[in-house]
Amino acid sequence: MTSTTPVWQRPRTVVVWPERVERIQVPWGAAVAVAALVIGRLLYLHEHLRPDEGGYLAVGAQWHSGGSSLYGNYWVDRPPLLITIFAFAARLGGAVPLRLIGLGAAVVTTVAIAWIAQRLAGRRAATWSAIVAAAWLVSPLAGADEVNGELLAAPFLAVGFAAVVHTLTARSPQSAAAAGVAAGAAGAAAVLVKQNMVDVFVLAAVLGLLSMRRLGVRRIAHMAASFCAGALAMTAAVAVWTIGHGTSLRQVWFAMYRFRLEVGRMQLAGGLQPNDLARRHAMVDLVLLNGMALAAVLTVLVLGAFVKHDSSEGSTDLVRRHVPIALVVMLVYEVASIAAGRHFFSRYTLQTVVPLSVGVGLAAVRLPRLGRVVVTMSAVAAMVATLSASYPSTSNKLRAGEAIARVSHHGDSIATMNGYPALIYATGLPDPYPYLWMTPEVILDVHSRLLTATLDGPHAPTWFAASADVLRGAPPRLQRVLAMRYHHVTTLDDKRIYLHDGLSRAIPAPPRGGTVDLSHKGAS
Repeated sequence: MTSTTPVWQRPRTVVVWPERVERIQVPWGAAVAVAALVIGRLLYLHEHLRPDEGGYLAVGAQWHSGGSSLYGNYWVDRPPLLITIFAFAARLGGAVPLRLIGLGAAVVTTVAIAWIAQRLAGRRAATWSAIVAAAWLVSPLAGADEVNGELLAAPFLAVGFAAVVHTLTARSPQSAAAAGVAAGAAGAAAVLVKQNMVDVFVLAAVLGLLSMRRLGVRRIAHMAASFCAGALAMTAAVAVWTIGHGTSLRQVWFAMYRFRLEVGRMQLAGGLQPNDLARRHAMVDLVLLNGMALAAVLTVLVLGAFVKHDSSEGSTDLVRRHVPIALVVMLVYEVASIAAGRHFFSRYTLQTVVPLSVGVGLAAVRLPRLGRVVVTMSAVAAMVATLSASYPSTSNKLRAGEAIARVSHHGDSIATMNGYPALIYATGLPDPYPYLWMTPEVILDVHSRLLTATLDGPHAPTWFAASADVLRGAPPRLQRVLAMRYHHVTTLDDKRIYLHDGLSRAIPAPPRGGTVDLSHKGAS
């Protein structure tokens, strides 16, 4: 029987949620920090691509099933989710979409960090954490001016951190399980962007062990199961996508880990090279200037302050007391991971942004005076560095590639020696040689045998580029093949440009505003 009571007069059905959802309002200071981050990163929107950016775009743009190497026709020692992101950017247009993706990654990271800090220590903590995170995620002093694996993995680290905190503080099993799945998925995604970014797994393990006595083995086991389920689901999804693009999972595993172990072994045998030592000294200077070193000290001091003064036993209070311990463990792992890389690029420090920012936020409760120094120092350093940033060496490589592109014909190709991925991307030409970076070339193509065979084969590239110093140290057979089949046409910046014999092309014009260096016009 149908009721005749009007709809607006009928009693409303009240839905009772299994737990009260805590409303967390964004502090105005955190909102201002995010706005400044957006403005700062927009300054990079039309900057020239860096070498890795150009290289990954080149790899992603041609990643397809049936290729001759790991990712289509190219090989690179990076996980498939990173290449997927760059493939997406390449299909949207290249440099500008990539910058916007980097901007989105920085914003998500900052917002997630602010959420963590507010959940653990209140609104002032959220503001402090957001300011330092935004400063580091825009500053060239932290390598944030480059959209690379470290920046693109950061949002997954921050979201995974937030999900772990929610898992341990949720009031219902359903909410805890959902957060656990999200944490595992985010943690796996971070690893599938940058293979050493296992920070979420480290955090979850430390907080789970520390909370086991208070929360009970059964609850921690359920959280661990949901975490593993999320991680496996994300890994399986990326694996299916990878196989669908014709890439072998066994070869991906080799590229991500076995190859890196081989690189590490050779680095240990050869010791630190002068360039590595210079970058290590530069990294030390940068972390002192941008406030990261002081933030690390502050995080350690926060650990002592919370353990000494906080004795409450609620679930959130318990996690609040344990988080500083987990932050220190994360930092120890991250410093060890950066040191193990032995290349010491400034962007590696972005791995520490999440724990350091949360540590600064917690300092708002216990060590406000020292915290203000870190916040001010980081913000000022980021502003000065961002406004004065420039890209002279990279733009030269890109202009050289663009000069070759202007005189190339349909069907042309190009190869380089010792890796100039940004130049390859700027030419828009395919490369029949699979190694765009120097390290894979040195490790996997001993004595340049494959490069020599490529130059001497039926599908030899139209163009070849290498520096004079590299060519002087090249194997004799490669030099003979180059002399027999190619002729030197010009030198753009420090790159000697060769054209295949029997082909006629206009000489690549010098970069706009630059000059052509003909000082090495003699035989190679």
